[in-house]
Amino acid sequence: MDLGMFAMPLRPLEGDITANYHRDVEAFVLGDKLGYSEGWMGEHFTIPWEPVPAPDLFIATVLAKTQNIKLGTGVVLLPMH
Repeated sequence: MDLGMFAMPLRPLEGDITANYHRDVEAFVLGDKLGYSEGWMGEHFTIPWEPVPAPDLFIATVLAKTQNIKLGTGVVLLPMH
């Protein structure tokens, strides 16, 4: 059986954005170590508690730290680019 993960990083507004970003990266790294076959990251521009305007850059960061997991974006909002 293949398992996958989807991240929609809801965070408290008073939280540290950088720390939250690194926490999400480490969640995907852990998913890779646990044998998850795929991981997906959503894209959000206008919601302050979900600050992920560039999931492709997030994926690039995760790719440098993982070996087997396949990664993709949950959505790319083309009108915002």
